[in-house]
Amino acid sequence: MRPHLLRIRFATVLFSLPSTTDSIPKNIPPRQPVWFIASQSSKGQLYLDPLSKNEGGHLVPVPDSCKPDDSAYKKFVAENFGSGQAYNISFRGQFVGSAVFSESIEERKSYLVADTGMRKLLPADMNGLASIDAISHSRIDRRLTPRPSEQAAAKEIAARSFKEAGVPAALLTKITVDKLERAYLLPSKRPSLIGSFSIDVSEEEGFVHSLFLIATKRGTKYRSDFIWLNISRGEIDSEKMELVDYADMFGSGQDEIIVDLLLYENRFYRIYERKKGSSDWEQIFEAQAPFC
Repeated sequence: MRPHLLRIRFATVLFSLPSTTDSIPKNIPPRQPVWFIASQSSKGQLYLDPLSKNEGGHLVPVPDSCKPDDSAYKKFVAENFGSGQAYNISFRGQFVGSAVFSESIEERKSYLVADTGMRKLLPADMNGLASIDAISHSRIDRRLTPRPSEQAAAKEIAARSFKEAGVPAALLTKITVDKLERAYLLPSKRPSLIGSFSIDVSEEEGFVHSLFLIATKRGTKYRSDFIWLNISRGEIDSEKMELVDYADMFGSGQDEIIVDLLLYENRFYRIYERKKGSSDWEQIFEAQAPFC
């Protein structure tokens, strides 16, 4: 089984401040930029999952929301969830709207309300980011859906990687494209493909092999810049990595990529950025998703 992420939720009975924070002063502006993973329900309700804080140019974990009585968590709530606190919502590196908290005095609850009511800011079943920092970079091309030739190229890279990891040739025909997007990742002006792939061999052995890739077009072909791969040895060894979003989180003109790493009984958020002077990606942050 997998843990359920404890979300800080907003709108229509979405976030109730714990009774332990009743005495904490509201309307305190954040002292450090905080990043949240944003999602939106079919009814327009916005949800924020705390991701990280930017302290002096370095990403650090936020306090554990499973410990609401902890002084660090109380401070985090007071600094970030006061009535009137505004956030910028972005999706795939671009600003899509703003949101602000309003507080119901009678119900003692806070709500995150989009700038024009409950309009849709994020596509269904996809995540964005929220921060007090402005995200103003324009994108060369906002088309997310790969062409058939690009889908074939990504699947070919996945098949080659699975084969190099020892997966039998007979199983390579069972590769499934779970998710695949096309993107322009700053500062590159060449398109990239970001995708998750899997091979379900449960009928034979009870597990699933998984792969996540980032590939960039060089010349006429896509070439891999990053491969994460898990060859399962059993059901409890299953792991899966999926794209959350990407954005220029430090204002440096370079995108960072946020992924969700799903384990059998755990879950982590990871952030990657390109190595200096290289097309390769390296992990710069990891935080366990809270569950309690």
